[in-house]
Amino acid sequence: LAVCAFAAGMSALAVLQQRAFETGRFDVGNLTQAVWSTAHGHLLEITNLQGRQMSRLGAHFDPIVALLAPLWWVWPSPEMLLVVQAVAVALGAVPVFLLARKHLGSEHEAVLLALAYLAYPWIAWVAIDGFHPLTLAIPLLLFSMWFLDGDRLLPFALCAGVAAMTGELVGVWIAALGLWY
Repeated sequence: LAVCAFAAGMSALAVLQQRAFETGRFDVGNLTQAVWSTAHGHLLEITNLQGRQMSRLGAHFDPIVALLAPLWWVWPSPEMLLVVQAVAVALGAVPVFLLARKHLGSEHEAVLLALAYLAYPWIAWVAIDGFHPLTLAIPLLLFSMWFLDGDRLLPFALCAGVAAMTGELVGVWIAALGLWY
């Protein structure tokens, strides 16, 4: 219930910010163009600051953005990106709960930790601060930790692989998980 409430509330706030022209023109605009271009057959193409077309991968390694193209066909709006981000951040509470329940042995305490995750101001801020593919790494890395903690290496590899698609430095965090394991 808390995950759904957080996702709905943060999605609404992010959309309201977008409609009030309070989101970052460069980040939301640049990523909207990358998703739009991909949905129209030009993989992650954006316009650079000099007005020339280029691949977004020339600036950041975040090919996960291309995976949003099918959603663009259903909801062709920058608001879709903002909602995806808010929902993704909210879903991070699920592995927090699962890990806490396993290691604390208490469902009640696990719920409290998941609620603490959702109440953490930085989590709320990244959920509504424009759109940044790297933010999608948060739930993916948390799920990766949960899978690794349970010796489920294939699901770990899948989550970690998708997380690596969110930014060029995420591989360092994944390597740290490997060392921890």
